[in-house]
Amino acid sequence: MKRIAYALAVAVALMLGAYASAEDNRHTPEPDQPTTESPTDSANVRTAPLLEVGGVTVMPQAFTSFGACAQGGYLYMIGGHTGAPHEYDREGFNRNFYRLNLHDRSSWEILPGGVGLQSVALVSDGERLYRVGGMTALNAPDQPHQLTSTLEVQAFDPLNRAWTSLPDLPDNRSSHDAVIHDGKLFVFGGWKLAADSLEDNADEGDWHDTALVLDPNAEKPAWKTLTQPFKTRAIALASCGTHIYAIGGMSPEGITSAVHLYDPATNEWSDGPELPGFAFGTSAFAMDGRVYATNWEGKLFSHAPGEDAWCADATLTFPRFFHRLVAVGNGQLAAIGGVTRGGQIRNIEWLKPGANSPKVTRVVIPAPGNAKARQGIFFFNNNLYVFGGNNSVLDHQFKPENFLNEAFKISLTSLSAERIATLPVNRQSFQTFMTGTQDRFAEKIGYAVGGFGHDGKAAVSHSEIFQYSIDADVWEPAKLKLPAPLTQFGVAEHDGKVYLFGGLDFDPARGKKEQFQESRTIWQFDPEAKEDSGKDRFVALTPKLPVSRRAFGGAVLGDKYYLVGGMTKDFEELDRCDVYDFRTGEWSQIPNPRDARLSPKLIPLNGKLYLVGGSSPTLEGFKRNTSVEVFDPATGKWAVVIDDLGENLGELQAFACGERILMYSVHNDSNEIRLLFIEP
Repeated sequence: MKRIAYALAVAVALMLGAYASAEDNRHTPEPDQPTTESPTDSANVRTAPLLEVGGVTVMPQAFTSFGACAQGGYLYMIGGHTGAPHEYDREGFNRNFYRLNLHDRSSWEILPGGVGLQSVALVSDGERLYRVGGMTALNAPDQPHQLTSTLEVQAFDPLNRAWTSLPDLPDNRSSHDAVIHDGKLFVFGGWKLAADSLEDNADEGDWHDTALVLDPNAEKPAWKTLTQPFKTRAIALASCGTHIYAIGGMSPEGITSAVHLYDPATNEWSDGPELPGFAFGTSAFAMDGRVYATNWEGKLFSHAPGEDAWCADATLTFPRFFHRLVAVGNGQLAAIGGVTRGGQIRNIEWLKPGANSPKVTRVVIPAPGNAKARQGIFFFNNNLYVFGGNNSVLDHQFKPENFLNEAFKISLTSLSAERIATLPVNRQSFQTFMTGTQDRFAEKIGYAVGGFGHDGKAAVSHSEIFQYSIDADVWEPAKLKLPAPLTQFGVAEHDGKVYLFGGLDFDPARGKKEQFQESRTIWQFDPEAKEDSGKDRFVALTPKLPVSRRAFGGAVLGDKYYLVGGMTKDFEELDRCDVYDFRTGEWSQIPNPRDARLSPKLIPLNGKLYLVGGSSPTLEGFKRNTSVEVFDPATGKWAVVIDDLGENLGELQAFACGERILMYSVHNDSNEIRLLFIEP
């Protein structure tokens, strides 16, 4: 039902602002207003639960396959690989022994005794820390691998900051794990690498088929060999109740998710339920009578002795493997470092298993450039490729100097930025899509389509398409253009085709009455079509959009494209949600969300659609919306997931990121990139 009086008031105000500012070329067809909520439709809304708000701690450096443990209010980290995956040399190791204060989670120390080892184990008995085994490289960079496992075992006393030697392992061992159980030090799994026989082939390592135990507090500590009914490396150990869990890893036959249970009192082995998912490079820790373990996909599971299956407890904001999972008190776990697609992870994520509320993880890093809004973005392989944009946080700043051509790669793994090739034009508000992302060997190409920028006379919509090679770091103009200049349109990919929905062609040179030309056209584009095929690369489909539409949220879910919010001609707020069926070409409608929004983002995730960001009308004008709503096609209803995120990001971009929604914004005066990861 239209809010007629209200819509008219808003439309008049917007039109007056548009005509007044068009005289000096400062009007925007993209209103950038700041946030609040509008009245609710109680039949369509449930009460949103309280938020669980978390964050991450950025590490001094990124490393993977290292040792970590907690003791006395500190988190300790030693060793680890800092080089590229599967590339090893004597320079590619963390040689610092770090300690993080768990009370403030920001104060770091470097302690004596750092070692250049990876797959080293570090465990605590509450008084001392024990470093066990590990692997190092003897070769110089760019030389054949010379990898060797070590048999060294040492104990560290945090009170006097000194290391003492314990008996060496009976044989060299790496890619193992260690755990303290009833005061004794147990070592399971791993293999032996020998530099004089290995060189480049890691498959020549000798797999260990025995476990070890040492009483470090005995008068004369000595290692005892135990029977081990498996050969596994990259294994994870945890002590819980009367048993030690040996979880996942890799056997000579391949990756395994098996769980072996060892009872030291009886010296007997039994099988536990397999860890769900891909369990290579996992990590595990016992807390409050349960064993917690992560899998490759970034899910946290738990198991208590006697249970038939693992329970799904949470997901990681940053999925990782070859990391460390450590209990840090107050029912929390720390997921430390590790690696994922896109590189090594340079953060510690703090987890609270069992929380039922939506979880929001906030991350802030310095912004590398001058952009404040309307950047184009490609999101691929845990990297944000951001480019162009506008350098002002204020609305309607469209002089030539406001448009940017800078471009950066923002790594979500290292939480850092680096400059990439400069965009060929100064422009904002591109729509983007990528090709080659589903083929490991294909070139990864990002397309920046249309947008808004200054042509030397005025700020106008544009029709050019630019393409960026992620592999080559090169921009170039595409060999075709849009059929008409467009900004504020929607882009969708389905079955190999790209579709453009609606949008606006704005050009003040046409005069006040004709400068706004809203589109109802659906353009279909085949990015794989041959240029000399003789066919039109862009095809106008019928039927058209039910109404002209721009500045809306759009998303593909299954075989349908959903359009939510936005505005139509004469700045009229749209209170209808249209759905396009790619198979039939027919239109239908779904109910409206609680809040009408301009320029929202609609994100498909796990079979549902999440509506975030944008501006909503209030009696005081348009304000930024900080709620999160969800549409479930199975029920045909909207619900409020989060009433208030507690933070106004301003103009933002949003993406599906694993099990979460990632919101990205530089719309602030603090020169910050603000990231919100929402697990709804």
